Amino acid sequence: MLTDTSKAIIARFSAYTLGILAFTALLPFLIRNGDIAMFDENGIVETMQFGLLICATAVFSVTSFRNSAFRSLLLILSCCSALAAFRELDLLLDKWIPVIGWKIGYLVIVLAAFVAYKEWHILKSQIRQFFFLRGFGVLWAALVIAIPFSQLVGHEEFLVAVMGDDYTRNYKRIIEESGELIGYFLLAAASLEIVSQMRAQTKARLGFQEEQE
Repeated sequence: MLTDTSKAIIARFSAYTLGILAFTALLPFLIRNGDIAMFDENGIVETMQFGLLICATAVFSVTSFRNSAFRSLLLILSCCSALAAFRELDLLLDKWIPVIGWKIGYLVIVLAAFVAYKEWHILKSQIRQFFFLRGFGVLWAALVIAIPFSQLVGHEEFLVAVMGDDYTRNYKRIIEESGELIGYFLLAAASLEIVSQMRAQTKARLGFQEEQE
C-alpha cells in the first residue's frame, strides 16, 4: 500500500517529468523556419533559466533560516545557485558594472567559503546526511545536464567536427541553452525535494527527543 508521503513523492516526480517532456515536445512548434530568437541572450529561455535559479536560491535561503539543523549547508547551496543566476545575467551586468561585470557574483562564493570555514565542524555532519537524501540524486542529475552535457555536447569544436560545413552557431546555442534550462529545472526540483526531506528529518528528530524526555 502506498502511504500519503509516497503518493506525494510520486506526484512531484511525475510533475517534474511532465515539465521536461512538455518543453522538449513543444520545441518543434516554438521554433519555426530557423527562428531561434527565444534562445538569444535575454530571450525567453534565458529568462526562464534565471527564474528557475532564483526560485532555487530563494527556497534554499528561506529554509536556511527556518531549519537550523541544516542551516550551513542550505546557505552554501543558495550561494551556488545564486552564482549561476548572476552568470545568466552576464550581458546586462557587464553593461551595468564596469570592469567586474557579472563576476561580482563571486561575492556569494566568498560568503559560502566563509560559512564553510566557520561552520565546518557542523557542516561535515550535514553533508553526510545530505548524501542520503533523494534530492541529492536530483541535484546531481541537474549538475550533469547543466554543465558537462550542455557545455560539452554544445561545444562548437565538437559540433563542427560532427556537422562539418552544415554547422551554424544556432546549433550550439539551442543545445547549450536547452540543456541548461532542463538542468536548472531539475535544480529547482532538487531544492524542493531537499527541503521537503530535511524538514521531515528535523520533525522526526524533534519527535524522538520529545519521546526520550
